Amino acid sequence: MIYRAQKKEMARTRLITEIGNGTDTIMLPVMELPYLAKHYRIKLSRSRMAFQLIDTKSGANLSWTNGVQLTSAVLEMSVPLPPLIFVPFWKVAKLRSLLQVPHFAAIRILSDHTNRYLDMLVLRKMQQDLSATPTMAVTVPVYPVLPSVLPPASAPPLEKY
Repeated sequence: MIYRAQKKEMARTRLITEIGNGTDTIMLPVMELPYLAKHYRIKLSRSRMAFQLIDTKSGANLSWTNGVQLTSAVLEMSVPLPPLIFVPFWKVAKLRSLLQVPHFAAIRILSDHTNRYLDMLVLRKMQQDLSATPTMAVTVPVYPVLPSVLPPASAPPLEKY
């Protein structure tokens, strides 16, 4: 019990991976960091970024660290990221379905005691499937189209300033 209280006090920042497709989202905890978020820098190479789901007996592991590097700006040293994120068995089917459709991935950086959102880094932007055949789509404007307002022909010309 004393260990848990000390561990809660020591972890000041949490990294959480968020994967979603606009309607469904899964958040998976990555790791806890002992210092404030402003003491870390994340370098990202989106071209090397890839997610791979590896099944295990009790759930799955998500491989994700290609192209992500975390460094401590104060200590000037690299912080090792866990190469695999554990996915509980009740989230595996949803995550597998998200990874098969166009999806986004991000890292949320949260504070310790309030768990409020501090910062977000987009690992992968959601892209549409380019291999799908184009279909006839009807676009509906968000706002109604207003008729153009023109002055009547008998109105005097507008003054220019």
